[in-house]
Amino acid sequence: MCVAYIQGKCNGRRDASAASTVFVMLTGASMRPFEGPNRRPGTSAIPARSRTAHGDTRGVAAAAQTVLVVDDEPDIGEMLAEMLRKLGYRFEVKVSGEAARAAVRQRDYDVVLCDLRLPGLDGAALYDWMAANRPHLCARTAFITADILSAASHRFLARAGRPVLEKPFVPAELGELLRHFDPSHEFSA
Repeated sequence: MCVAYIQGKCNGRRDASAASTVFVMLTGASMRPFEGPNRRPGTSAIPARSRTAHGDTRGVAAAAQTVLVVDDEPDIGEMLAEMLRKLGYRFEVKVSGEAARAAVRQRDYDVVLCDLRLPGLDGAALYDWMAANRPHLCARTAFITADILSAASHRFLARAGRPVLEKPFVPAELGELLRHFDPSHEFSA
């Protein structure tokens, strides 16, 4: 059984294969910028929660913002799509680095949320391609991954210096990450 946690709901889906995958969503904060050699431990590239000019913290995402989600796990892509929809974003979900590269060739995105581990063209290779061909998108990119401990991932994340949302995560953590790209908006969890 595969379980996804979306804003207080637990949705289960039985997989026909013999093996089962279970996602356990913890409520502790797992989103953080990567603390590589150029970042002091404990500092954050993600702005602290701020209020609007009238103190209102309800807020809605900018209507025109479009997010490209790149993740080869359908359950994660669906969960992110639902979270983004509830936050008021438009989005496209691509299941491979190749599909994401083709999409990025044709249009710009306000935010790119990319898994590191993808079959074929992985997240690091896609980021390097964007740096060479669409460099303005690098500043709009964040990584969503469960693989921050491997040496290769650690080196890449340190080099890229982009925000990282560690799987598993909850909607409030996604809102905090999106605030990095649009600090003028507040997002409710």
